[in-house]
Amino acid sequence: MRKQIPRGDEGYVCPLHQKSMADVCHKCPLWVEIRGCDPQTGEVLDQWNCSLAWLPKLTIDVAHQARAGAAATEDFRNHMLNLNGGGERRQIQSATAAGADRLLAAAG
Repeated sequence: MRKQIPRGDEGYVCPLHQKSMADVCHKCPLWVEIRGCDPQTGEVLDQWNCSLAWLPKLTIDVAHQARAGAAATEDFRNHMLNLNGGGERRQIQSATAAGADRLLAAAG
């Protein structure tokens, strides 16, 4: 059995169909249900609306998630540099010492 799709709000005109939302939205493939957490308020959503109306809110959420992922990646990078920092310095010092030894051996 197919889930019953609610009608759009009375008094609003669909910009695509140029008709009342109450008459066309329940038949339109762009009329979708979104369930989840509102990224701006934190409240739980279970709401039907036009896909085009959801775009700004979903775009803001995607941008927030991308920033959070970039920040986590940068934190991981900085942590790895701190862990690896001492070993890197020792490698440079030993390479410098080995190069100096080779120069002294070639000169002598």
